[in-house]
Amino acid sequence: MVGIWDSKRCQFAARIAAWHALLSVAIALLAGLLVFKGWYTPPFAQMLGVNALIALLIAVDLVCGPFLNFLLSNPRKTRKALLVDWISIALIQLGALTYGMYALWEARPVMIVFEIDRLVVVTANEISKEQLSEALLEFQKLPQVGVKFASTRLPRDPDERFKSLDMSLQGIEPSSRPDWWIPYLNQQSNIRARAQPLLDLAKRRPDQAASLIKIARQTSRDETTLLYLPLTSRHTKDWVAILDATTLEPLGYAPVDGF
Repeated sequence: MVGIWDSKRCQFAARIAAWHALLSVAIALLAGLLVFKGWYTPPFAQMLGVNALIALLIAVDLVCGPFLNFLLSNPRKTRKALLVDWISIALIQLGALTYGMYALWEARPVMIVFEIDRLVVVTANEISKEQLSEALLEFQKLPQVGVKFASTRLPRDPDERFKSLDMSLQGIEPSSRPDWWIPYLNQQSNIRARAQPLLDLAKRRPDQAASLIKIARQTSRDETTLLYLPLTSRHTKDWVAILDATTLEPLGYAPVDGF
């Protein structure tokens, strides 16, 4: 233990750990940029509950690598032994980062689908990749970043309706079935019929009205004209999408129960 905390060794190890920490910060910033500006643009990281995983991923990247380097780096070791230590630590750190990024990639939001009376956020790992070939051409490739908008079609016949109900009971909703997706505005009349005035929701949720109106004003639209639909996912049902009254385009999202 005395050797581990020897002042000369500690100075050497601290210098190595500091350089490693700077490199780790740069990598973490790049990873964060990809995650928050590409895969999980607001509000999806919060809505899908991945903030804790992202924080853990960054913590591992920033802490574990430099800490292991501080423990193992010793000027008394041969250059070869030091390189083995540093490469091993880098591989461990890279492996943890790769695994975490892959998990985030697989769980990224890729579709927002209108289904009956709500918009549903669908993630990549909720979609059967084999069924993508059965989708309309525009939906056969999932987006690498951002989300696509779609609606669900109606059952073609009573037999399909029954099969759809059976799949829903198994947890596979129409919103996560590529062969049920149609262009978003193909259901324009149903979307408009289900969407409600945003100010009505503010009246029903007086404790959240101020934050709701604040988000609405960020859309640069007159809040008296805005509409909303509940926005749900497998993780939560306590969000709404704020819609442009003319185009029905989602302009923003708020953590408010829309039902």
